Amino acid sequence: MRHTRANSRYAQALLQLADEKGVLEAVYADMKGIYGAAQESRELSNLIESPIVSGSKKLAIFRAVFGDKVNELTMAFIELLTSKGRESILAGVAFSAVEHYKEMKKIYTAEIASAVPLTDEIRSQIKEAARSIATDASEIELVEKVDSTLIGGFSFTMNHQRVDATVKGRIAQLKKEFDSNPYIKDF
Repeated sequence: MRHTRANSRYAQALLQLADEKGVLEAVYADMKGIYGAAQESRELSNLIESPIVSGSKKLAIFRAVFGDKVNELTMAFIELLTSKGRESILAGVAFSAVEHYKEMKKIYTAEIASAVPLTDEIRSQIKEAARSIATDASEIELVEKVDSTLIGGFSFTMNHQRVDATVKGRIAQLKKEFDSNPYIKDF
């Protein structure tokens, strides 16, 4: 998912209104849930983006799916998007809202990919290392991925910076160095 100008503006407006009304945390949880549901359910994602299904039918489905599970402000926002014919960007707005909320609250996301699952001790060491990098962070959110193709080691990404300490990455680096070896004499 990406930030478009429309997604970002709707998300910022929603979060600002939610903050004014004192329901920021509830709206954030709703947006996180809507984005997660759209990511997990291909049917919901297709419904949201479908130009064939009318806005009134989408709104009825949104009310049935999200109705009593989301804050009143969130439901009013979904109704507003639908009335303006912009319901197709709901998942994108939810993504942008989650990202803007994290920026507001200084929540940093650190991603770690490893060949095997992390132990609690290693997980806490990684969080401490991330805190030393992002000193202004109020919270570090750790996203773990197990990727058996890495062979060994780990790949760490935070704030658009990546550290590749995998065996697979090191082999690729060595291959690149051997391919560009300037010490081979010409015969």
